[in-house]
Amino acid sequence: NPLCADDLTGQSRNPNFPSNGALEMKLPPQFVNDTTLYETCVGAPFELQVPVYQGQAASNYTWVYNNVALPDSGNTLLVNTSTPLSNENYKCIISNPWGEDTAHIVLAIRPFAQVVIMNNATTICENDSLLLQAMSSADSLHWWNGQTGNSTYAQQEAWVWVQAYQQGTCMGTDSLFIQQLPQPDNTVINNGPLS
Repeated sequence: NPLCADDLTGQSRNPNFPSNGALEMKLPPQFVNDTTLYETCVGAPFELQVPVYQGQAASNYTWVYNNVALPDSGNTLLVNTSTPLSNENYKCIISNPWGEDTAHIVLAIRPFAQVVIMNNATTICENDSLLLQAMSSADSLHWWNGQTGNSTYAQQEAWVWVQAYQQGTCMGTDSLFIQQLPQPDNTVINNGPLS
């Protein structure tokens, strides 16, 4: 092994070891997982990232979708999620001067569960209640007041909402404002005898 004189100390050292004496490992990059599943909801942009073992840096990232290399995006790929898709397959290939590794990414873009509060009336009087009914094919409905099922009662002025949960979808929601009207004034004005 050749020995070099360290510029600062004048001592000889092996050029394969850094000056701090630690062994410099020249390793190919390696993904933490070979396959990763991501799920997201339709509508919001989504970032795909695949973790790499620390200390095994990648200098090049190549993202592939439908066997086509995508424009350079580094270690993060921003995905358009405007339409629901069941299982989209991506690949990420990382490399450095000592080798490469490939990870497979499956992305599921889920639709929102559908739910609609079916009330035409949105006002109640003091000390009264209003039956609220929701229409949905979801597995379960959860109201703002902790009730579950297709209906509940509103008893005061407030924003009310219902959340719909269904397997394989994202939570759907609907809301409306319930306005409370004051009790009518029942005061009778007596201006004398009625004739």
